[in-house]
This record gives sequence, structure tokens and C-alpha cells, in this order.
Amino acid sequence: EFLFGHTPMGDKATYVLIVGDLFVPSRALDVPEEFKKILKSGFFSQILVTGNLCGKEAYDYLRTLGNNIVITRGEFDDLSKDYPVNETTYIGAFKVGLYHGHQSIPLADPEFLSVLAIQQGVDIFISGGTHKSSVSVHNSILLLNPGSTTGAYSAHSVANKPSFQVLEVTGRVANIFTYTLEDKGNVVVTKSIHEKSG
Repeated sequence: EFLFGHTPMGDKATYVLIVGDLFVPSRALDVPEEFKKILKSGFFSQILVTGNLCGKEAYDYLRTLGNNIVITRGEFDDLSKDYPVNETTYIGAFKVGLYHGHQSIPLADPEFLSVLAIQQGVDIFISGGTHKSSVSVHNSILLLNPGSTTGAYSAHSVANKPSFQVLEVTGRVANIFTYTLEDKGNVVVTKSIHEKSG
């Protein structure tokens, strides 16, 4: 089992925090304390946000974890913020696309998302909007969804478990750790492995 502070993960790895759909303070008061105990300041080279931060409080908290924050616009984000609809970045050997996902029809459709990813020429495509975490591969594209970091309700689901993801990249290999806050305050961590093709 992987938990910060318990298992060294390698000296040459790059670590990226992936969060989204926080809705602070409109639908959730804050990031769960159980997550705040795990997340360490200065550990992440980048923080990727799929959108719907909604308030300054969530952004200010993320700034305590790192300065390199990439955010895309969710449908409920403050219009005065100049967040782009989509963004690309590089993490090791991987080109990564970031997109909120509410524009996907149907929501979270892997074919729709993988076509966008191919158009952007990315290896990994990260989107939100569902408030449920997922890891899958479609048309050779790694599709990630961090879920809702606060477990905020959505139009599609009232009861959502808080979750986020950590991407650990070493060379052409990406380890994806999904953290989910289960009942009674237990944080469950699942790991997936993806290797860049070609």
C-alpha cells in the first residue's frame, strides 16, 4: 500500500497532483482533513486542476502545496478567471492534455475524450465533470479522471466519494495512484501502471 511518508518512490520520479470539481465553498466547505494529512507541501512538480475550483479558498489551499498550478475552466468557475478550456503540459516523456469534461457528450464518453486527445497529440488525457475517479485506456490514450476532491454532489450523482490522483512518472512509465475517502474516514489507495507506447 502506498502512502506519503511511508514508502520512498524513487529519486528520479516526477510527481503530479491531479484534482478537480472541488466546489469550495458552494457545495463543500473544504478539502477533507484526511487528504490534507496526506498531501505534502513542495512534493509535487505540478498540480493539474480539471476545473470547478469555484472559490479562492480552494486555489489558496492548492498554492500551499505547490506553485506550478495548471487549471482548466469548469462550467461553474468564476468567469473573471482567465482559465482556458483546455491545456497541455509535459510530464517526463508524456504529453498531457487537461480538460474539464462537462462539454463531453455523453459525459465522460471515452471515444469523445480520446478523439480530443488525438487532436491535441497527447499521450495522457485528464478530464473531470463526473465527480467519480477513473483510470482507463482508449485508442492507446491513457484517460484519467480524478473525481471530486471534496466529494461534491453533481447533477448526475448526489453521493460522491472524495478522491484525487497522483501521477508518478519515471521515463516512459506512469504510475497512477487514486486516493478515495471511504466510510469512517479510511483513505483507500489503488495503483495502476501505464507504459508509453512507441
